[in-house]
Amino acid sequence: MNYMIEVKNMLTEYKGQIYNAEIQGNNICIWKYIPVKGFEKVVTRRGLTYYEKTVDMSEVGPFYSVSFIVFKDKMKFTVKSFLNGKIEVICDDREYAETHGLSEVEHGVWCAQKQVDYFDKIQLIKSIENSDEKESKELSVNEFIEAWRIYVKEVGI
Repeated sequence: MNYMIEVKNMLTEYKGQIYNAEIQGNNICIWKYIPVKGFEKVVTRRGLTYYEKTVDMSEVGPFYSVSFIVFKDKMKFTVKSFLNGKIEVICDDREYAETHGLSEVEHGVWCAQKQVDYFDKIQLIKSIENSDEKESKELSVNEFIEAWRIYVKEVGI
């Protein structure tokens, strides 16, 4: 069994750009963490700033989520983060974790940071909400780095 993170960010396309999205009745609240012309600026009590707009459901594309998966030694891991050339992954296989130097971060869950080129394969998974439909694409290291940069910029993780 491999530990997989469910991606919490629901995404959609609006006027050719990717936005975070939340259904609110017959409307959709879309937002980004970068300024967007025509969107309302919102600052939370904790100082987080984002730009949101409520639009009709007919104005947006299908809802989906994105995750990045890496493979090493025939094991599959979910990418938790990527920073300074290192991918942070999560694993639930105790034997593998102990053999490969992963640290237990909570009961039954191990985590490690490895150089991006340590992994045998990297995949981008796009899951369409409310369906079993998934698209996957194998990425080179450079494609992963660019995809992650765009993901962080667009989704604001």
